[in-house]
Amino acid sequence: SSLFRKTLYRGTSYNRHLGIDWSGLASSNSGLIRSENKKGDFESNFEQGMEIFKGCEAISYCGTAEEPFRVKKSKFGSFALCFSGNIINHQEIVNDFDQANHIFETGESAEALAKLIVQGDNFTDGIKKMAARVKGAYSLLLLTKEGIYAVCCPGGYWPLIIGGHRKFRAV
Repeated sequence: SSLFRKTLYRGTSYNRHLGIDWSGLASSNSGLIRSENKKGDFESNFEQGMEIFKGCEAISYCGTAEEPFRVKKSKFGSFALCFSGNIINHQEIVNDFDQANHIFETGESAEALAKLIVQGDNFTDGIKKMAARVKGAYSLLLLTKEGIYAVCCPGGYWPLIIGGHRKFRAV
């Protein structure tokens, strides 16, 4: 709806101060995930073309990496992930996946976290296993066909702001 897109645009625009290198949106409409990332400032990139984002759930990003990172195919199906934080053992995680012959598209933290999550039996189990493996402070949003998972590091050191009209469930 028009209200959904307007709210998504305004909410993301409000967080432009987090970075203008990359901006992106991902939405879920009847389980179909649509995402788009663009180099540069959010407002100039998404002022036009918001009509492609439909549904009632979405995540967005403004910052230094190409996000949301979208996994097009996994044992859990398609999903998108936005990440903010500092993963101290990022290179160690990437090296472990490299040794197991995993291929990286970007090598960024969001992709490494997505690879860790799909090691679980389901999203909830994968998030718990990811949290046990990652050292650092972070928050992330995971958009799936079932809904949005909001995750903050176990220490709670990285802020996470959630808004919406649906019920939220802790994992």
